[in-house]
Amino acid sequence: MPRKVLVTIQFVVSIILISATLIIYQQLQYVQHRDLGYDQDNLVMVRSSKDTDKSFDALKNDLLQTGMVQSVVRTSSPVTDIWGFTSGVRWAGAAEKNNLVIGFIYTDEGFASTLNTKVMQGREFRKHDSTAVMFNQEAIRLMGLKDPVGTEITWAGNKRTIVGVLDDMVITSPYEAATPLMINYSDKWSTQINIRLTKTANVQGALAAIEKIYKQYSIEYPFEFRFIDEVFNQKFVNEQLLGKLSVVFAALAIFICCLGLFGLVASAIERRTKEIGIRKVLGASLQSLLLLISKDFLWLVAIAFVIAIPIAWWAMWSWLQNYAYRTEIHLYQFAIVGLATLAIALITISLNASKAALSNPAKTLRTE
Repeated sequence: MPRKVLVTIQFVVSIILISATLIIYQQLQYVQHRDLGYDQDNLVMVRSSKDTDKSFDALKNDLLQTGMVQSVVRTSSPVTDIWGFTSGVRWAGAAEKNNLVIGFIYTDEGFASTLNTKVMQGREFRKHDSTAVMFNQEAIRLMGLKDPVGTEITWAGNKRTIVGVLDDMVITSPYEAATPLMINYSDKWSTQINIRLTKTANVQGALAAIEKIYKQYSIEYPFEFRFIDEVFNQKFVNEQLLGKLSVVFAALAIFICCLGLFGLVASAIERRTKEIGIRKVLGASLQSLLLLISKDFLWLVAIAFVIAIPIAWWAMWSWLQNYAYRTEIHLYQFAIVGLATLAIALITISLNASKAALSNPAKTLRTE
């Protein structure tokens, strides 16, 4: 009995870990295939400087002349992060004690076209649009504006007019709802230059051409580039590590389970060797002998499954609550885990039991 209890506990732990691995993998796949609201493919980010800002129009024109660059836009922060937040936005009809916190970035004309994000209402920035501002849909929803285009807002002591509403872009955490965002026009400074390559451009050739042009306008700063999709994928590092650890621990738990079950089966066969020999003499088939030996141990797997599934469901449901954007837990996932565990147990039992079932009964009964 102590051996059976120990093996059952081992299977409970294994089933929980396998379930966790499966759900973590599904959560990663679910988030990685999320609609980000903009296109990350062929989008390169390089650092801007005072020199590039001073000669930005010439720099932009030279990049477009290469034929490998589709569009260029500056931003005050990377498009994979928001560096500034404010609660100082005021508009007609806003509550007196407005606690709405909105992220903000500065950019110039071509923001929507470079990022390939949709302009849901109005238009995007034009050159010298110094008093214009755009918001994403989430910000407009929280502000309660039904017809936002043309609405005047006050921020940082200046009046600005909403000229457009952009689609919700996933900029910060891919696991959370879209952050309310205000996009302000500025052609005076930036920290990043975002370059959209053409679909037919040779990436290595395009980067070499961009580096050559960049160094003509920015002598002090080295040329450093990053692809937006690679930077964004770094947001999944923790979950990917957790998934890998779950796989390792699940494999170790299954291995220990198999050792325990193998020893338990070997002990049982040792005690029933003569019984198996008598059954073979009386005409028992190989299948019936394997079933006879296996059924007692498969019950342990069934009991472990009944105990483990509620624990696994509760643990993974609690883990998923940490994310606003999350997958759902389905019964078929646990069915897959149950079938996989059952198959592993059957293989382990069969490797040991088949030897006893195939043995010559004359040898096992020779002393009788």
